[in-house]
Amino acid sequence: MPKTSKYDAILTIVELWKKAAKETVPMKGSQNKFDERTFESKGTGDIVPYVPSDFVLLHPGLLSKLKKREREVVIAIISNLKTKNCLWHFDGDEERDKRAISKLIKTGLLLKTQVSNIFIVNPWLIRRGTIEITIVATFSLLEKVDGKITPEIITDLKKPSNTVISGFYELMRDEIS
Repeated sequence: MPKTSKYDAILTIVELWKKAAKETVPMKGSQNKFDERTFESKGTGDIVPYVPSDFVLLHPGLLSKLKKREREVVIAIISNLKTKNCLWHFDGDEERDKRAISKLIKTGLLLKTQVSNIFIVNPWLIRRGTIEITIVATFSLLEKVDGKITPEIITDLKKPSNTVISGFYELMRDEIS
């Protein structure tokens, strides 16, 4: 076994920091406040460092509760999930995949849409983006296509404008009241 220094881990972390520093881009700072009835976003005037990243957030206890084929379907979901989009298209036809999807629906990971092979991925369990922006961006997309769900609309989405986000919260306030 090669001899290592007690500082190797520290040096590795420093190298990771240097890599992050090289990829940092400036971003306008803002303070966001939201609850189920309101959304406020105020620019702070600050420019803050931001490292763009594309990764999927996964609920920590999810995989341990699933059987092998269900985990394989979850991996397919993760591989195909688009940024800030809750929609996922299943294009398989194997019976074991259909059984796994049925189980994922029962667990609440997948939610049905009016299209039998397109699902809403529960953003509390899996998502690519922040939860509130992913929900609003998907809602905005569905509104734009008048609810007509097709595989073609399942693409990476951008953060909606603050006006769109505020409009969504306004709509939800009316729904909740």
